[in-house]
Amino acid sequence: MSSHVNLCQFSVCARANHPCNYREQSDDGIFNLLSSAKNIGTLGFGTLIDVRFTKLGVSRAVSTFFDRAGTWFPVIDKGFLEARLESEWKNLPVEVSTLVLCMDALDNPPNHLPSKGIKDTAYKAAKVMVEFALDDQPTSIELLQAQLLLAKYQFAQNLPRQAYRSLGDCIDMARELGWLNPSFWAPGSLERANQLLRCSILWHTIVYLDK
Repeated sequence: MSSHVNLCQFSVCARANHPCNYREQSDDGIFNLLSSAKNIGTLGFGTLIDVRFTKLGVSRAVSTFFDRAGTWFPVIDKGFLEARLESEWKNLPVEVSTLVLCMDALDNPPNHLPSKGIKDTAYKAAKVMVEFALDDQPTSIELLQAQLLLAKYQFAQNLPRQAYRSLGDCIDMARELGWLNPSFWAPGSLERANQLLRCSILWHTIVYLDK
């Protein structure tokens, strides 16, 4: 009984002015973010701003990714993403916010992010938003890209169990998108060819990482 009471106290300690040993007094935690967000899109955007603060900070994070990790892990179309960020900034879809969070995490390993809080906060924020987005949104190229970036990060940080789970999710999403059906790859218009090229790069990257 006493343990149940303690858990209940911990869950509301910030609002009840209850002393707490595991977080800052002013921190209302992720449940407050969930209850105050209007929808999954505003939750993703709010998380992105918490990590990168401003539109300029987000733009710099994207540019840094393409100057670094993006040069050897080319799974994202730079022009397409930057155009979406510019045109949809005032109502940024959750899959775009989540993708940028994952790009930022891959480009900033733990030793580059000193913090008095939970270690590796950029990665933790990205992983949480991927889970929320996958639970709430239909499968999309952006969410597949985000999950693939997480898998690459996890391999790089010697987290093989987490990486294989992320790759498994990538394969499930590829199946949902129809990529395991040979008819999906039938040629068509130039626009269709460009789409197939993007999908082909992602699929071969999944296979490469799995090997």
